[in-house]
Amino acid sequence: MKVSPTRDWDYIHSVLTDPEIWSRIAEDDQDPSDVDMAKFREWTFLQCEAECGPVGMFALHRHNGSTIWLHAHILAQYRKEHTAAAGREMMRWMHENLFGRVNKIIAEIPVCFGDVYGFARKHGFTDEGISREAFLKGGEFIDVWRLGITRGELREWVEKGEPDGRSG
Repeated sequence: MKVSPTRDWDYIHSVLTDPEIWSRIAEDDQDPSDVDMAKFREWTFLQCEAECGPVGMFALHRHNGSTIWLHAHILAQYRKEHTAAAGREMMRWMHENLFGRVNKIIAEIPVCFGDVYGFARKHGFTDEGISREAFLKGGEFIDVWRLGITRGELREWVEKGEPDGRSG
């Protein structure tokens, strides 16, 4: 698995608007035809490439001077086989490439996506709270988990490896 920055806007758009991905990242009233790619120009996109080709991406953008948001977008047909390797490589990339004042990475995950929550926890993210009724899904406002990992925790995770003892 290789994780590397991409500026292939056609690929980025195709992943963000993939019907299954869109169903996870968009609230009820959002339409993929309304995606304005210009709003993503300051984001960093990490393309995940397996032997079979691209399998998805991670997106990072600044929350403030010391914190970055992380969004995971592994395409459904590749999740079972490639999510773990993509996650390990993403964590390594962040460990090796985050710079300046960045000290924290955060993620917000609607509570209806337990698989994404499990992915974040497996990759060292810690629960930091719940934003109540913060996401409109299926006609209802649902809670959103907030998780985070500090630079030091990220370094420990990469150096220690996954919980099963394999190298990060």
